[in-house]
Amino acid sequence: MSEALFENPTYIYLSLGFAVLVLAAVWYERRSKGLIWAMAIPVVLGLCVVVVAHLVVTDREQIAAAARGIAEAAESRNFQEIPQHIDDSFRMDFSPYGVGVLTKEDITRRVSGEVSSYGVVKVVIGKTGIAVTGRKASMHIQIMIHYGGESGYKVPFIWDVAWIKRDDGWKVLEVTSVKQAMEL
Repeated sequence: MSEALFENPTYIYLSLGFAVLVLAAVWYERRSKGLIWAMAIPVVLGLCVVVVAHLVVTDREQIAAAARGIAEAAESRNFQEIPQHIDDSFRMDFSPYGVGVLTKEDITRRVSGEVSSYGVVKVVIGKTGIAVTGRKASMHIQIMIHYGGESGYKVPFIWDVAWIKRDDGWKVLEVTSVKQAMEL
């Protein structure tokens, strides 16, 4: 219910719009002044939903915004902003790729080097799935990385990311899986 109200109230708007149409049809048949006032109720409720959805920022929206912040920092080569989204206890096991376990400092340095050397020009975030449990969350995210240069190729990645909520916001705690693939 909170997702429908705070994050994606489309179905609430459709239901309220349908209620207005039904009340308008009944009013057309009966021409009652009370029905005119009744039509105002779904409109007022719709305005309340708009205000609440705008004012309340859920944990999932905060996590999605932090992920966008990391992508935008990489795109704009503003690498000093990346660590603010990463927890001090961060770890990423890159042993299968011969790199080992990366820390917060390692990943910031690595992102900087990869973006610069491979000519990343755009990072597009695709489908995301975010599950929040208390002060921890998991995210399954698809990312398309656009590389510059003469070829201008794109590479899709699927990441599984663990997040933790700290006093200053949601932080990436661990990257549990990275695959070069695309889900349909």
